[in-house]
Amino acid sequence: MREEIIQRILDNKVVAIVRGIYGEDCLNLAKALHEGGVNLLECTFDQKSHEERLRTVETVKLLVKELGDVMAFGTGTVTTVEMVNMAKEAGAQFIVSPDTCEEVIRATVAADMVSIPGALTPTEVANAHRFGADFVKLFPASTMGASYVKAICAPL
Repeated sequence: MREEIIQRILDNKVVAIVRGIYGEDCLNLAKALHEGGVNLLECTFDQKSHEERLRTVETVKLLVKELGDVMAFGTGTVTTVEMVNMAKEAGAQFIVSPDTCEEVIRATVAADMVSIPGALTPTEVANAHRFGADFVKLFPASTMGASYVKAICAPL
């Protein structure tokens, strides 16, 4: 399944990100995104409390049940192995993290999900790949600009 999701990401190139929208509202949004041609959706974990994280889990379960045959779903802002496990239980197929945490990357890959950690420096990008990441998200990209992306990609 992991290879299929990797290929879907490569083919589609767009992953919609949803924050703070849960349940039926998120399902309706996902349906609209799908109708508009977006077939990858990341539901971010709210870091405020365990209860908020559970809302994300329940939403991902609903999305997978209703649209899992036409869309791929993942979770974002994943910072712990516990959150990886929660996402897997919900049916998530990819994990997006704001940092390059070896334990999160390795747990994601071991769970047969696609790993997309965040990295900013060349060392973080290289480490992410060493730890098994499938993709690396330049984060926070908005602070750096195109010249930085070009400079970091050249040697890596």
